[in-house]
Amino acid sequence: MTSTDHKSTSREPVELPRQKLPPFLDLALPGVAIGSSIILTTGLFAIVEGSDFLAYAKFIAIGIMAAIVSYGVNKLAIENGAPLAARRFRGAALASVLSILAVGSGLFAGTYPGLVLPHVAERQLQEHGIALDNHIAAQTASSAQASRIVPALRAIVGDLQEKAACEIASGCVSGSSGGYGTVARAMEELAGRAAAIGREVDAGLAARQTHAGTLNALMSDFQTALADENANIRERRSQAQVIDAKIRQELGELGEALPVTLVSAYAEELQGGADIAGRTDTTVRLNGILVRHGESLSVVAASSAQPLTSAPAFPKRTGVSDTFAYIGSFLPIAAVAATVDLIFPVTLWFYTYWQLVWRKHIQLHELELGDSPSPVEPLSPRADRNAPHPGGEPLHPPHHGDGKRPNGGRRANGHAGSNHRTRGGDH
Repeated sequence: MTSTDHKSTSREPVELPRQKLPPFLDLALPGVAIGSSIILTTGLFAIVEGSDFLAYAKFIAIGIMAAIVSYGVNKLAIENGAPLAARRFRGAALASVLSILAVGSGLFAGTYPGLVLPHVAERQLQEHGIALDNHIAAQTASSAQASRIVPALRAIVGDLQEKAACEIASGCVSGSSGGYGTVARAMEELAGRAAAIGREVDAGLAARQTHAGTLNALMSDFQTALADENANIRERRSQAQVIDAKIRQELGELGEALPVTLVSAYAEELQGGADIAGRTDTTVRLNGILVRHGESLSVVAASSAQPLTSAPAFPKRTGVSDTFAYIGSFLPIAAVAATVDLIFPVTLWFYTYWQLVWRKHIQLHELELGDSPSPVEPLSPRADRNAPHPGGEPLHPPHHGDGKRPNGGRRANGHAGSNHRTRGGDH
């Protein structure tokens, strides 16, 4: 070789050997453990209240421990439990699958609620707002129906005042020539009593309208508080709870605005009639008028009575179990969390188990044919390459530097050399 050739050869770039990627299990298992741990840690901030340093430290410690346990259990189950299960250790198979399911279920019980708990809390508040709005509408409608006693009572007041004036003018009730006598004074007292009840009812009607307007305004504030995206769900819940208390107070005052009980008592009073001393005929005629008014007012008051229904209770603070009641609404998130925490590790275990069983079947078949078992790459660089085979030989027989087999070049079935004839024997 000339010096020129040597120089050209030395100028050629030196290629480094390509670095092999690590096996899939060495990436998948720690990746799943770390991902689930991160989701669990962030979810703990939503599940458990706490914003101080101690709370942060506890949440991070729980996340780290969960990652270690998840990685350790899944790795042991797949790399140790699956090979033992392939060799018909049923206890190993049962313990491996159950341990993966137990750890995965625990992670899923923390990751899924942590992801959806704020949204479930918001959904519960929205549902409460709808129920509360329906209750307000029902109570307002019932109160509006109770206002029918107003025209009925005004008719009674007008009729008694008219008959009192008629009695003074022409004695139309007593049958006399009129004048301001005993019957006229009794009629004026009855008309005044009815007018006083009417004023109470009018004041109640005005108060009912005021309370109804206040309820509508508070309900609008409730919806505004829930829709505030600048506040977190805990702040929105606190604001909604304060407004809910005000709504309940207004509902109680709305139910008592119209004095239905007072009107019912006045109807009974009218039905009891009046007594004018020494004027039997006049008393009968007057009581006929009063009883008729009392009966009609009693019917209206009975139909205007508001039902005693309480407002829907404010929802309790959302917990982990509440999130599973709404799992249908967040099914994609639950499916992803279950896949990462449960389905994926179990699937890895079963595929590893089936692959080992198939390898065992192939190696046994080769032994029956008299061939040496084919060397197969291990599942992981850490897997035992010299694990015992059911036939007594290692799963991966060691190769010697001189190219010879152990046992003096004999195969596992005791025959030396190859089963095929060499061409050297023909010469």
